[in-house]
Amino acid sequence: VIEFKANELSAPLWQIGSAIRIKKSVDGLTVFKDDKLILPESIPALKGEHQIENAALAVAMIEAAGLVPDLQHRKIGVESATWPGRYETVSEKPLVILDGAHNISGINALIDTLIKDQRLQNLPLVMIVGITDGHDFEQIINTFKQSAIQIFKIIVTKANAPRALPAQLLYDELIKTGFENVILCENSELANQQALITANEIGGAVLVTGSLFLVGEVRSHYISIISDDVSPHY
Repeated sequence: VIEFKANELSAPLWQIGSAIRIKKSVDGLTVFKDDKLILPESIPALKGEHQIENAALAVAMIEAAGLVPDLQHRKIGVESATWPGRYETVSEKPLVILDGAHNISGINALIDTLIKDQRLQNLPLVMIVGITDGHDFEQIINTFKQSAIQIFKIIVTKANAPRALPAQLLYDELIKTGFENVILCENSELANQQALITANEIGGAVLVTGSLFLVGEVRSHYISIISDDVSPHY
């Protein structure tokens, strides 16, 4: 659709892999617009293979807009960018990772990042999962089942949000899909407590995913977050 509209308007279209070229290094990237350097070698602060392309796209937008002409400032931006709730580490002992992936593309990117994360090698994983209505929870669960991720336990819960799916519905689907060590917790606070107990007992790590609502709630147990008790009111 974007390509068609660009042609219709005779507008320039910069695409990753053609006009925008990425040269990857061990941990980072260098970006060119055709043959022009638009980002010197940088290591993105945001983790995951998908963040390589995201960084290149962001730099391309800056180049197209004529903003931040200094290449070193672009490098600083890429290497210091933060995105709460997106593969965010909020605890080291035990390791606790929050990722608000809630659709198949996000889940696939998360799985790829988990597999490549050296900190997780040989660590049993305890997952806290909650999903919001409107997302394909059956496909999400099946994607985790088909992945190479070694999941020790899944704790199913429900965020305090209007569209959060009932935990029992997710529990039933997980059991149906073939997961065995699955438990229910009525809210995110209890789920987080149980996950930490289990992770400490087995020397494992905790992953919270499936919903940005859930990730936000769990994040508040680790990081002080300003809350509004009036609006939104659930």
